[in-house]
Order: sequence, then structure tokens, then C-alpha cells
Amino acid sequence: MSVLIIAIAGGIGAILRALLDDAVTRHSRASWPVGIFAVNIIGSFILGAFTYFLSTLSTGATAGWSSELITHIALWAPALTTGLLGGFTTFSTAMLDAVKLARSGRKIASLGLLLGNYLSSLAACLLGVGLAYLVCG
Repeated sequence: MSVLIIAIAGGIGAILRALLDDAVTRHSRASWPVGIFAVNIIGSFILGAFTYFLSTLSTGATAGWSSELITHIALWAPALTTGLLGGFTTFSTAMLDAVKLARSGRKIASLGLLLGNYLSSLAACLLGVGLAYLVCG
């Protein structure tokens, strides 16, 4: 997989992140940065599901699929995982949001955002894996 393709996919992921963050933030009445929180949860869910799906490609769960299709999926996996989803999710922005909350005197909200981001994203990833398991076997 070309580094250029992964970089382009990362750029697309970052654009999607900005669009979703903006849309969620504009329509939310929350007093904390809910947009990036939502982005990280969605991205973690998709990454968990897709990663589990990728693990089934070599186990026979995709019996009946052409070897050419399986090869193409595996070939594009780095662009979708490292590139697109890596560009989409952003824990660095979540950490910056937590620092901003703490500096504005909202230390409990800051801690909640930190813990909430990590725990919710972990739970979303596990749910993605679980859903993929139910679908793929």
C-alpha cells in the first residue's frame, strides 16, 4: 500500500472529522466538546468492527468469496484503518479540549471528558468487535 494513498485517506478522514465535529457541536446544547467525543466513539466502533472483519479473512469465515476480493480488501486495509480512521479519530484534540476545560476552572468536567473519551471509545471498539463477530462468525 502506497504511503501516498494512506496519506490521502488520512486527509479524507480529517475532513470527515471536521464536518462531523462541526455538525454535532452546532446542534448540541452541551457545555462540553461533544463533537470530538462523538467522533472518537464512532471511529472506535468502526475500527473495532473492521479489524475483526479483517481477522476473519484468513479463517474461512468468508468462504465463497473470491480470493481476488479478499486480496483487495486486505490491500486497502491500511488506507482504511491507519489512513481514514486514523485521520478521523483524534485523541490529541480530545486531550486539548480537556486541558481547556481544566484551565477554565472546570476540572471535574475535564476529568470526565478524559475518562469518558477513553472508556466510551474502548466500549465502542468492543461493541464493534462484538457486532462483527455476530455478523461474520
